[in-house]
Amino acid sequence: MSSIISSERKRIKRVIIAEQIENINSGVSLKHSDIEDALIVSSESSFLQDMLCKNDKTNKEEHDQENQAVCHGTWRKFEDDQLFQAIKELGTNKWMECPKYVPTRTAKQCRDRYINVLKPELKKTMFEEWEDMVIIQKHSILGNKWSRIASSLPGRSPNDVKNRWYSRLLNETRKKMSNK
Repeated sequence: MSSIISSERKRIKRVIIAEQIENINSGVSLKHSDIEDALIVSSESSFLQDMLCKNDKTNKEEHDQENQAVCHGTWRKFEDDQLFQAIKELGTNKWMECPKYVPTRTAKQCRDRYINVLKPELKKTMFEEWEDMVIIQKHSILGNKWSRIASSLPGRSPNDVKNRWYSRLLNETRKKMSNK
């Protein structure tokens, strides 16, 4: 009876290995649980692991090729022009469509560039004294809620407010607190 069970187990092992190899060769992505199951029951696990590594390398190469065109770093003038064209056609709510117009940037990069730099309503001037006072007062009440603080300052983005706080106002408030 036990010899029948062990021969049945061996047959099942061979079937599982064959199915896994077939999935790998056909390009089907395997879940880690499938792989672990196959490795546990497999006496030929080294062959399956070799096939699996080959599949992982192929997937990594495809992923690298997809992300190869994305730029990091300084925005160039033509990218800003492409982004303005995208916003003109799509509006400011369809950020996932922007990479079709600006192929070198991701949707998040496009959104951040527009909101923090290119938005026409943004002030490019130095912060005024009353703006600093509003930031200090709101920060004491709200904490690091930069969007809510920025909503009190027309023409200032949350990023502008956050940068102002960490570059100058935080040190000033600490000095005032230590002098008291």
